[in-house]
Amino acid sequence: MLTYLWMSVRILISDTKNIDMENRAELLQKEIDELQERLSFYEELLDKLPGLIYINEVGKAGVENSMRNVYLNKYAIEITGYNREEADLLGPEYFRKVLHPDDYEVINQSVDLLLKIDSDIIYGGAYKFKPKGKDYIWMLARTRVFKRKADGTPLQFLNTAIQLDEEIHAQNQI
Repeated sequence: MLTYLWMSVRILISDTKNIDMENRAELLQKEIDELQERLSFYEELLDKLPGLIYINEVGKAGVENSMRNVYLNKYAIEITGYNREEADLLGPEYFRKVLHPDDYEVINQSVDLLLKIDSDIIYGGAYKFKPKGKDYIWMLARTRVFKRKADGTPLQFLNTAIQLDEEIHAQNQI
């Protein structure tokens, strides 16, 4: 988003060389206002989306559970009970604390697989998550590589998840 803003401003400046400084300032302010409006729209969209959106960054290679959260939308904070700072304070123990022990190992194996795969496949499945101060809930997540390092290995994963408790409860009633 910042790259787009910078490119837009540079193009606008180069296109307005013959316009006096007052007009140039007005045009720049209008462009900035439009970009801020667009940014506000996307922030509101991400925050109000009825699903979790979170980005994990890979830590040290070969170190178990060295991922950290770099972004959580507001819905993710509401559902999990943890904000990014709280998750960071828990450090490597965050995932061990919030994932059911049976799912923890499966998710670790999945991350290891994603770190080795060269393509941008979408990977996911259901798992049990323990929100702060509550019982486990079922989540359905999808993950894909969001950013890669210069050498092509994954740096960040983009994740989406929805809570499945109502669906699982309804299916068990059948």
